[in-house]
Amino acid sequence: SLRKRIVFLGELIQLLGLSNVDIVWGRAEELAQNAKYRGQFDVVIARAVAPLNVLTELCLPFARIGGCFLAMKGPKAEEEVAAATNAFKILGGKVRATTSITLPILNELRSVVRIGKIADTPRAYPRKAGIPERQPL
Repeated sequence: SLRKRIVFLGELIQLLGLSNVDIVWGRAEELAQNAKYRGQFDVVIARAVAPLNVLTELCLPFARIGGCFLAMKGPKAEEEVAAATNAFKILGGKVRATTSITLPILNELRSVVRIGKIADTPRAYPRKAGIPERQPL
């Protein structure tokens, strides 16, 4: 939701010479209720910005059935996956794989969790801003 991230992405897209790329500024809780974005994407990607059960609620509604959500997590990803089992069930997701990677330059361990979208996410999700963090699924 921070404008400075959008500005950075715009500069990066220009630097890389990418075309056919749209940048959308807004909160996931609001954009995911918009038919233009909900259930429209093959792949949704997020870095470690929240616990996996919260992040799944914010991101999975954007994926189409048959698509996936890729979440970059820290070295304790398996613990987060276990804690998010209920969220996956409610939101229409299923863990397909967890892959460990070592970041170049930093030499730090990360995990990428691939969550397949197997069913529609109920319209009640994501809930209004702040609720997923205060009352995680």
